Amino acid sequence: PRNTLLVYIHGGGWSFGDQYTHHAIAESFSNNSGLSLVSIGYSLAPHKKHPHQNDECTDILQELLKKFANDYGNDLQCILIGDSAGANITFSAYLNLFEADLKKKVLGLALFYGVYDSGPISQSWQDLGGGQYGLSIKSMNWYWNQFLSTAEDRLTPLAAPLHSRLENLPPIWIVIGDLDPLIDENLALVERIKKAGGKCDHLVVTGYTHGFLRFCNHLKEVKELMNA
Repeated sequence: PRNTLLVYIHGGGWSFGDQYTHHAIAESFSNNSGLSLVSIGYSLAPHKKHPHQNDECTDILQELLKKFANDYGNDLQCILIGDSAGANITFSAYLNLFEADLKKKVLGLALFYGVYDSGPISQSWQDLGGGQYGLSIKSMNWYWNQFLSTAEDRLTPLAAPLHSRLENLPPIWIVIGDLDPLIDENLALVERIKKAGGKCDHLVVTGYTHGFLRFCNHLKEVKELMNA
């Protein structure tokens, strides 16, 4: 009966995963919220290069909302959820590709441990990116190279949304573990959104590494985080 839809875009370094590998995460968000959810399985790198994934997810969402209005005669609003590379696609597509009418339908974004800068260059990457907590500088550079056609692409706002214009955003919730090498760019994004006048709540989870949503059916703490 509700006219709010959750839209989930999965992580996996732009190169792995689909709507089936990440089904448990999507299902948990739907169950915890009581809302219907669509999980988008986008084309993977390097078979398809940036910005194909951004365009694809934008087109899918636009057609989905249009089809709902045609079938039910009712406008649908949505909340966008992304984790890791999926948070990058979600946020970047909203900022750089969504038309004004599509942006109006987005009530907010929930972004988990996203990739927002142009490479593993921050201090947290130096401190935490040796591979001891899973994600390493070496693996992150490999993901970027799979995703992008040239090194120069890393510097574009579409690939690195931290460097986009951040005015007039809907409410955003950002979650990151304190053992995740992406923490600096996540906290930098929070500050940039606030400086631009946006509403951005964030949570740093003590003792958590990158990718903790995959434990949604195993750890009580992750379930509680998704409930929040």
